[in-house]
Amino acid sequence: MAEEHVGAGGTRWTGENYEDERIPVVCYVGLGSNVCREDSLSRGLQRLAQLFPDLRASGVYESPAFGFEGPPFLNLVVRIRSNRNVHGLVRQLKYVESEIDGPHGGEGLRSRKLDIDLLLHGDSVICEAGLTVPRPEASTRGFVLAPLAELAIDEIHPVFGVTWGALWAKLAEKEGVVRYLDADRIYSNAGLSSSRV
Repeated sequence: MAEEHVGAGGTRWTGENYEDERIPVVCYVGLGSNVCREDSLSRGLQRLAQLFPDLRASGVYESPAFGFEGPPFLNLVVRIRSNRNVHGLVRQLKYVESEIDGPHGGEGLRSRKLDIDLLLHGDSVICEAGLTVPRPEASTRGFVLAPLAELAIDEIHPVFGVTWGALWAKLAEKEGVVRYLDADRIYSNAGLSSSRV
């Protein structure tokens, strides 16, 4: 019988039910925080690195809160390999998110310790209630596109047919996104070596 995991927010996932990809798929995952930012990102990175040993992290970028009044966010993207299907991976990521962000009343725009979103799952294209892959913000919001393009500059958007680097170069509004200069502290506290950044 598979072990069931329950996050602080009530999110549940059962590993055995979602390991259905024969070959691990390259996935990109976005992390963001505007509450206890460095510590929250370090904890999220550390947890994801335990689950996905070949994790690679982008640089960290700072940007104003989008869609609501709040402190600025720190954002980064990680590249992982997973043999879970899209739905299983999303549930696993939300479990990790709930461990750090705690229970809350919904997924709306708000200040938070940690927000984790699946941006890309191989070349999968999914559009259904509550789940769109590739995530739309990945190609339209600078705070997601900047770190994603850093890791996947020559990879092709599975819908638009252009590289992520080209999408970043053409993004008209960079939204005040700047490179965060103290990122090494976040990586170090997460136990990530320089070879994984």
